[in-house]
Amino acid sequence: MSLREFLSSPVSCRPEVSLAEAASQMDSHGVGSVVVVDDANHVVGIVTDRDIVVRGIARELSPSTPVREVMTSDVVSLSEDADLFDAAQQMASGECRRMPVVDAEGNLKGVVSLDDLMVIFSRQTGSLAQVIAAEHVAH
Repeated sequence: MSLREFLSSPVSCRPEVSLAEAASQMDSHGVGSVVVVDDANHVVGIVTDRDIVVRGIARELSPSTPVREVMTSDVVSLSEDADLFDAAQQMASGECRRMPVVDAEGNLKGVVSLDDLMVIFSRQTGSLAQVIAAEHVAH
């Protein structure tokens, strides 16, 4: 199954948005990251709640500091056509919990998180267990 079926809506901002505004977006959308995009909606970075705390607050940066000062800019994105298992492998190899998902032109389409994958895989495992149990009872 492709990621396209399971994407969370992206929460995004421009690089010049303040740390305070990015944190406010995270709070209002109930997410732990904001994808940073350019004017063409291409991913240029990601800023997480941890980035704001460790790279911002701990260094006593002003809340008005642009997110570009603390964001991770070497972000690996996934294709919206990628398989769920590919996403899990990319997250494991990149040691990240959230990844932007882009279309063929590189436009941000959504975000997939490790938590999303855990829910999807657990549902699939539960469905498989029900099928196996039903077959076992039938025999």
